[in-house]
Amino acid sequence: MPFNTMQPQVRLSDLVNRGARVNFPAAIQTAANYEHSRPQLIAAVEHLVRERFDIKGEDFVQFELTLKSFREMRPIGNTPNLDPIPVQLDESDLIAEIQKRRAINQLIHGGAIVAACDYNGLDLPPVMERTYYDLMAAGAYQQQQCRNTAINYDILPPAGVVRVSHETVPPTIIADAINVPLLLHEAVKGLLELTAMWGLPGAMDDENTPELVANYNRALRAEVLKRADGTKFEIMDLTNGIDPWCNQFGDLPYSKVLTAFAQHCKGTARNLTPDLRLLMRITGSPISI
Repeated sequence: MPFNTMQPQVRLSDLVNRGARVNFPAAIQTAANYEHSRPQLIAAVEHLVRERFDIKGEDFVQFELTLKSFREMRPIGNTPNLDPIPVQLDESDLIAEIQKRRAINQLIHGGAIVAACDYNGLDLPPVMERTYYDLMAAGAYQQQQCRNTAINYDILPPAGVVRVSHETVPPTIIADAINVPLLLHEAVKGLLELTAMWGLPGAMDDENTPELVANYNRALRAEVLKRADGTKFEIMDLTNGIDPWCNQFGDLPYSKVLTAFAQHCKGTARNLTPDLRLLMRITGSPISI
């Protein structure tokens, strides 16, 4: 079956309205029955992501995807592991970078949901395409309900998790989920998270970057990730990200999305120049520019 070249037109209101009418337990069971005897679906998800986003070979990224039951699902940790650096951060830098990161995180979730509503290329029977779309719609509806009732998302068992491991070359996207649409969602989310690193402080640093500036950016990056990422923002990002993603990137074919998103993240990166004399007093390091 050929792959769609264009992203589907998805809106949060449409998903929520459809999700309110879905028999969620029945859809979960239908998906489980279908996937139980088809382990090849995991490889099909990776193939789908690579074909859509025009990722050739494994030089750019590797995938480690797993379908699990609810009982088997566990959080799989966060990356990267950034050691704290004793640097005094400028409050205006910190506020601006946190706001930027929050906006990017919403786009990541929105783009992942849009991609996970498109199953063309998985060679599914029509009933499973409808079932999978119903699952994403029901998820959107439940997330909206959680947000409206201020339920603590941290107490809910995870149905899908992802992290990007930089311990391998190239990086590995490690994703677990309870069904195929959520596995597709997590795989794409990991891909967008990897791309979004271009928007973090210090992303443009290289071997010519002064050590003091690099240390400042590293400390700022660690604090931004600490404050702007995490499951406490999941509901907000999932419900707020779909429409902004479609408005900014929805008219692009899949093959152009990663480049456009990387350029967007780079374009929002601020050219941070900390007060080097202040940093020298704090750290005792010599200034070398």
